[in-house]
Amino acid sequence: MIAAALALLLATAPAATASDAQAALAGSSADAQEAAAVLVDRRLYDQLVEAVVPVVGMTLEAQARAAGGYLKVSGAGLARSAMRSVMPFEDLRAFYAELLQRRFSPAELAEVVAFLRTEAGRKYALLAVDGAKDMQIWVQDRMEQVQPVLRRQLKEALVLPDQAGPPAEKRE
Repeated sequence: MIAAALALLLATAPAATASDAQAALAGSSADAQEAAAVLVDRRLYDQLVEAVVPVVGMTLEAQARAAGGYLKVSGAGLARSAMRSVMPFEDLRAFYAELLQRRFSPAELAEVVAFLRTEAGRKYALLAVDGAKDMQIWVQDRMEQVQPVLRRQLKEALVLPDQAGPPAEKRE
């Protein structure tokens, strides 16, 4: 579902321009920009992109096979290129600066920046980047445990057309 949503987004979104990021940054305070520069670094951006590239790439390859064709390049390469063109690093950083400015008062932003300038703040910022990757690995490691539970739940919840009576209400 995520891959389909991303594919739709990439298919319909206009390519971002450098002026988009510049306009967003222009509306953000210096503190919001500084905090975003520390908290949203290139490694985090790369991790965000690479986290979804395999799924989107496999989806693109499967769509090509379903249409009776094939891709001249890898689906992952296409996904990576499209995502980087529609969602460039500078725009993510500008978005985060805007988000910080909306969520924090100027006084709170000044406190955040003061903290990020300390040794503990710098370590925290690195943890935020590395921790996101670690959390992703933690979730992936547990997905093997989720699969049998999902199969059991699907078996209990699935009604096939030849077993169906009158349509039942959708249950959550």
